[in-house]
Amino acid sequence: MKVVAISDTHNKHNNLKLPEGDILLHAGDFSFTGDTESCSNFGRWFSNLPYKKKFLVYGNHDILGETNPAYAKHLIALNDSVHIFDGSNLNDVYEIDGIRICGSPIQPEFNGWAFNRDSEFRKKYWENLPEKIDILLTHCPPLSILDSFPVRNTL
Repeated sequence: MKVVAISDTHNKHNNLKLPEGDILLHAGDFSFTGDTESCSNFGRWFSNLPYKKKFLVYGNHDILGETNPAYAKHLIALNDSVHIFDGSNLNDVYEIDGIRICGSPIQPEFNGWAFNRDSEFRKKYWENLPEKIDILLTHCPPLSILDSFPVRNTL
């Protein structure tokens, strides 16, 4: 099985030339602000890609995914080939050909963007990560998992 992973396409997805594969992972920030037009445009592109299954977590710029998750899903997941991990249920595990995939957009506080949570919330949240996950799709590292690098809060 071939897995293709992308992230931070920020409305430039139509310019991508993606390799062939079975599964496509998008680790968030498909837009700059998560507005309706960006979600709709991305959803048409993402849903029609020729991968067996496509998985998405929202990034801190994909604001509509947090403020109106049902509407964002309606705009993006246009067919059954798309699965969105929206952070509402960490036990949302998808299994495909024996590979267990879980995901979440939950991330550290950063400039007041989407899916920002304080460290106490993230600690409790990530303690509930299901066992035996083969792929964990996130926009940034989960608390205490490869997140020990210093973070600069300036851009």
